[in-house]
Amino acid sequence: MKKQKLRITIRRDIKGIYIYLKAPADFENFFKNEKISRSAKWQNAKGVGIDYYSENNNYAFSKFLENHSVFSDFGKTLIDNYTSINIGILRAVGISKGIKMYSKHFDELSNLDIDYFLQKFANITKRLWREFLQKKEVKVLLTYEV
Repeated sequence: MKKQKLRITIRRDIKGIYIYLKAPADFENFFKNEKISRSAKWQNAKGVGIDYYSENNNYAFSKFLENHSVFSDFGKTLIDNYTSINIGILRAVGISKGIKMYSKHFDELSNLDIDYFLQKFANITKRLWREFLQKKEVKVLLTYEV
């Protein structure tokens, strides 16, 4: 089975904090739908809002978020009181090619917050991959006598 790589970089410099995210196309395809909105809070380097896909209405995915203390709210902060993290960045249009995002919310993050987010993000994206994206085929052969 081919290894899949999701790359996320969070960098702090004199201009603030930005996130670079590049994910396998399977991640983007999972969230892709007809309704695309533009964020007023998360922007590219030119200050233009990042386009993102609307919420995934998949019941199993909603339960996944709930069961893992995760939320998917594009444009909100990445951490909510150290009780849950926001994986909304996975809904950004173009993550399969790589995308760089800025937000004033990011400036509120300490280095400890960034470490916490990245640790949780790594774990949750692995679980998301295993539970929803990984290709799987199950075959069953039933034999019985009449």
